[in-house]
Amino acid sequence: MSVKGKTLKFGVAAVVVAALIVAAVYVAAPNVLPSGKTTTSQASGSGTTQTGSSTYLVMLTDPPSVPAGTAWLNVTYAGLTLDVTLHGGASQQVTSSASGTIDLMDLVNVSQTLASVSVPTGSVVHSLQLTITSAKIDVNNTVYTIPSATSRLSVSVASSVAAPPGFSGAIVDLSPTVVPVTIIAQNGSASTGFVFVPSAVALGQAGANQSQAHVGARIQLSSSVLGDLGRARSSASANLTIASATVSVKGNVTDISIRLHNSGSSNATLFGLVLQGELNTSLSFPSHICPIAAEFACVSGSISLVHQGAIPFDVNAASDALVPLFGEGSASGSPSPVVIAAGQSATLNFSGTISLALSGTGQAATFVVSPVVGGSYTVLLMGDGVVTTSVQAA
Repeated sequence: MSVKGKTLKFGVAAVVVAALIVAAVYVAAPNVLPSGKTTTSQASGSGTTQTGSSTYLVMLTDPPSVPAGTAWLNVTYAGLTLDVTLHGGASQQVTSSASGTIDLMDLVNVSQTLASVSVPTGSVVHSLQLTITSAKIDVNNTVYTIPSATSRLSVSVASSVAAPPGFSGAIVDLSPTVVPVTIIAQNGSASTGFVFVPSAVALGQAGANQSQAHVGARIQLSSSVLGDLGRARSSASANLTIASATVSVKGNVTDISIRLHNSGSSNATLFGLVLQGELNTSLSFPSHICPIAAEFACVSGSISLVHQGAIPFDVNAASDALVPLFGEGSASGSPSPVVIAAGQSATLNFSGTISLALSGTGQAATFVVSPVVGGSYTVLLMGDGVVTTSVQAA
């Protein structure tokens, strides 16, 4: 096989890897009308409940932080779970198969009803989980589609009240930041991609009414509600603090340790983070193969590129581990949100080589991404509110 032929196959593999680098952006499905049905799981605990049911509405609003030139940001959801405490103290989960695609750019200062769920009258919804399956973004007339990252948002409901006869609900304030990152193209050149960094808070609404009950219903939010949401976001961000953060690199091995503290009076939820800054990207081969790439330095069967980018991580609550969204480290455990109780702390760790074995190059190759020693990085948390800190790699 000619070197040219091997270079072409390497290029295809590099495109696959490039998609994995920015695996925190969702791939959107075609638009569908929101729909779904509700089921109620068996309650646990003891106590009596009030008879009858109430209609609980889950509504979404969104002040996104997006790149200049963004025309739309579509998110597809499929599935909703409510964590409910009954009137007598028993706990219960209520699930809904509600699904749909929504343009977050249309929800600035506006709410849209995602689901209408039947809950026992007198019960209190204290948290909810929304399953997000995919997303797309249009920036400067170019549509970007990247594999999904966090698929399940777990959000505590602030100011929740007992469900009255009739209507109540919650407004979920989804506040994503779309972070630009660098993608390595098939010829080794650099281009722009995006990482979707979500955060969310939810606010109970005792005054929901019939006009909002239709799934897809949109209403303009009052200045009072907007103020309450702003305070909820500020409170959530202030409660969860990064007490310390360290990043170190030895060869291809990256070590990350993030210590978090919840100084608030309620649980804080974290479902991932992004390490953003200058990254070293390299490919190594068992023998000398030089792909055609002006931006790369090719020596003794290896190529490398230092560029601005981002490494997204999920978290695994069982082990307090950071789980890369691609590469060997992604097999270290199933992602699940970390919940930090009021007044408590948690330390999240990663240690390993963020690497991926490639095929289609004519022989085995290894792709590695790592921070640069001495480089400055931003740690961006995904969870309740938005929390950032700066750290220098050692």
